Formats: sequence, structure tokens, C-alpha cells
Amino acid sequence: MAQSVVQDFTSLEQGFENLRLLIGERLILLVSQEDFSFNPPIRHVPEYQNEAFCRMIAQYDLSFEEKMVVVIALAPYIHPILLDVFTTTELKVTIHAGSIGGFQKEPSRAFIPTIRTVLFLLGSQGKPMHEMFSQEEVLVKENIISIERITSIIPIIDSPIFLSEEYYCLLTTGKFEPRQDENFPAKKITTSQNWEDLVIRQEVLEQIIEINDWIAFSEAIMNQGSIPNKIKKGYRALFYGSSGTGKTMTASLLGKSFRMPVYRIDLSMVVSKYIGETEKNLEKIFTMAESRGWVLFFDEAEALFGKRGATNDAHDRYANQEISYLLQRIEDFDGVIILATNKYHDLDDAFKRRFQAMIEFPDPNAQERLLLWNKTFEGCGFEYAEDLDFETLATNKEATGGMLINVLRHAAIKVIKAGDNILRQEYLISGLKKEYNKENKMWIDVPSVLRRAPIALNAYAKQNGLLK
Repeated sequence: MAQSVVQDFTSLEQGFENLRLLIGERLILLVSQEDFSFNPPIRHVPEYQNEAFCRMIAQYDLSFEEKMVVVIALAPYIHPILLDVFTTTELKVTIHAGSIGGFQKEPSRAFIPTIRTVLFLLGSQGKPMHEMFSQEEVLVKENIISIERITSIIPIIDSPIFLSEEYYCLLTTGKFEPRQDENFPAKKITTSQNWEDLVIRQEVLEQIIEINDWIAFSEAIMNQGSIPNKIKKGYRALFYGSSGTGKTMTASLLGKSFRMPVYRIDLSMVVSKYIGETEKNLEKIFTMAESRGWVLFFDEAEALFGKRGATNDAHDRYANQEISYLLQRIEDFDGVIILATNKYHDLDDAFKRRFQAMIEFPDPNAQERLLLWNKTFEGCGFEYAEDLDFETLATNKEATGGMLINVLRHAAIKVIKAGDNILRQEYLISGLKKEYNKENKMWIDVPSVLRRAPIALNAYAKQNGLLK
């Protein structure tokens, strides 16, 4: 490598300039023409993309060669003209294809670099190239690039290298959007609702406000004197209560308030019966999420953070070691972790001690249920029948917000099918009965006219910064 023309770099623009110089230098050597000219224009790269590139360099401490591999893998997408020189007729006549490698992918026929292409351009300076593409090295381990074997009979050196979808998004938009797969078994969750749509009690809201305040002021707190030596940067909260009481919605709203992505971990892809596999799966999640300002949301957390059993054999001992690993890992995570469960007593006590907040989401009382009924059906565009009576249902029938969303779906089908746009009491009752049957609850018809005034938390929420 001619270090006189190719220099270390910290921006994509400099990286593409290096690639242009390297291609020109290598082709001059191969075609033996000193007057060979390769001088395509380098497209300007927006500053926010360079910022994302710099963050990636810092996070993984990438070497010069590793940065160049990223640039080479990115080139077909945003600077194809640099690599298309390898497909020109003149060069094909002069150069044997085995020298430069490459792969032309249908339907665009764009030149996709292979490991052989990287070897051709970078030579053997620094870390041996074959080591750079091993499963244990940073580019492959962190899913920055992927290596696609074409067939088993073709040497791995002729395998195309691709920039992962997540890092393509990061380096072209400045945003990192991981894809849900075995490397990151989590799905981004969002909500179209706002804090005023959340029906909870004042004492619950006060605890949520404390989490809200930590997120808002954590940076200032961690820059205060000796505090960083005494408390850890992350925040861990446990939400517990029946299904449908607002746990997931609250996690989504906290992320929405601060434009922090919230990822719900798919525990079916994480928990494994095989020794050591659960730890490996979790480590992928924590490594991917480290220092990204995400909220990790573990729903049905008892499946992962349940009580330790008696130590009767080697498998039990390893299971207990696994829980010890989880304890340490969630404590070391520098972001926000929220665990949710409707089986609070099944959680290991050691986990409970690690939480900064443990918030119970109780089943709504009659006043709260009335507010939920009204909020669920307001703005839906239906006419209310004369017999419609939210108060009687709210007073006499237990229900959560999640159950009422299902009632809304059921009632909407009935209204549209009837064709008269009228929301009737019988639709609400039949929908709620379905929810009771699903949860094996007994339905008893008890007519009542007891009315309760709805509570309003909006003013309190605004006062504490949850509503703008």
C-alpha cells in the first residue's frame, strides 16, 4: 500500500477518496500503463452521515483496514462509479478476472466486491486479511458486514461482502434501525397515543414522572461531581400488573417523549434450553444496544428473570450462573431497561433489588374504567344508541384498557355489518363477554345505575412535564 497517497481517515468522503486512489494505483500496476487515468469525481457526503461514521469508528475502535472494508462494501450503493471501472471492456482484456475478484449481482449488474477484491486493493498490510473476515472479528461479529457464500465449491475468498441493512441505514441516513433476526431478536414498538390517553392513578403517575425526569436530566446528573463513581449510568424499572393495564403503553410513551427507540425483546428467540445459548442471545442484544440511547423492553419478563430453583445437578448450577450473568449485565447496561410482568411473585428477588423503580399497574377501579370506556370510543365516528350506558358497564364489570380495545374492534365489526353506524349497548356487552371468556372470568348480569365521576389526570401530568 502506498502510504504516500493513501492516508488514515475519519470521514466517508476521505474514505472514498482513499478508495479512488487505491483503485488507480492498483490498476496502473496491473495494466503497466503509467499514463492510465482513473479520476472519477467524489460525491459530497452530508455531514450527518460522517458523524454516524465517526460514532461507529469510536464505538468499535476500527483500524484503517477495517474502515476501508466498510467503505468498499458501501461503495456499490452510493458510489458505484468507483467500482464499475472493473467491469469495463478495456480492463477485461488486460486483467485476468481472478486478480480483482468481484461479483455482478442481478438485475443491476453492479460490481459487488468480494474478499478477493479487498485483498487486491489493500494488500497484506496490517492485520492479515483472512483474519479480518473471521466470525470473531469486529466487522462480522457486530454484523457490520456479511459474507455470502455463493456455493460450497467456490472458495470463500470469492464470496461477496455486503454492508448489513442496519449499517447501510446508519451510514446513509444517520439512523440505526436494526432488523429483527437471530442477531437482534427484538422489535421496535411505537404508539400513536399520548400521555393524556393513559388512564392511571396519581401515585402511579408520580413514579413514572421520576423515570421521565431521570431520562431528561441523566446527562447533567452524571456530570455532577463524584456521582459517576457512585451510581451507574443506566436505569432499570419493573412494571407489574394484569395484562392490559398500560405497561407497554407507558414504555412506548417514555420513548416517544424523548425520541428514544423502544425495542421489545422477543423472549421466544432469546430463551434456550441449551446451556449457554440464552446468555449468548442476550449478549447480542446488549452489545447492539450499548450507548445507542434505546429503551429495552422485556415483556413477560418472568420467563427470563424467574426464581432460581434448588441446585440439584450441574444443569441447575449453570442455570443459577446464568441468572447471575443476567443480573450483572442489566446492571452494567448504560441505557433504560424496563421489565414487565403480570406474575410479579415469580420474579427472582435478586432482580427486584436491582431496580430503581418498581411500579404496580393496578386494575382500574370504576372511575378509571368509566374514563377508559369514554376514551376508547370517543372520536370513532359512531352514533350512540339511546340505550348506550358506559357508566353501568364501568361500575359493574371489571375491565382493563387492553380488554376495551378488543371490545372496540368487536363493536366496530357489528356496527359496520349492521350498516346503520349506531353503536349499541348489546355490542359492548357481547364484546366484553368475549373478553371474560378468554380470561375464564364469570359473567354475572347485575343491572346497576351507580354512576361515578371520571377522574382527570391531565392537569397533574402537565404540571410535571408529561404533557407539553
